[in-house]
Amino acid sequence: MNPSNTETLSELLARVEKAEAPDLELGRAAANTLLSCGVAGANFCATNGNPAASLDAALALLERVLPGCDWTISNESPIDGPGPFAWVQPAIGEGSRAYGKTPALALLAAMLTALISKEEGSRG
Repeated sequence: MNPSNTETLSELLARVEKAEAPDLELGRAAANTLLSCGVAGANFCATNGNPAASLDAALALLERVLPGCDWTISNESPIDGPGPFAWVQPAIGEGSRAYGKTPALALLAAMLTALISKEEGSRG
């Protein structure tokens, strides 16, 4: 991934963090960005569901982009957070936690944060 891709991930992360509710456009944008293919988002959503709305679809996307990672999802934050919480631990690198309006959005945010951290670490 190059710096412009990190910028793209950061822009998508900002959209996910601001989302008040999941929508199909956001799910497709996440799948397209993370799978790096033009029609992949629509195909992924048609096959797996909307990763911005469905926890199962978000987990399927996580397994595609960070295979073998550990993860935790909760409807309540372990540290006085603002709602649903997710933590993603890639096989290499530091874990990332995030919050969202729904568990699926929290997982998308944690996934994006982990990918950004992983990329920034590999450039270091």
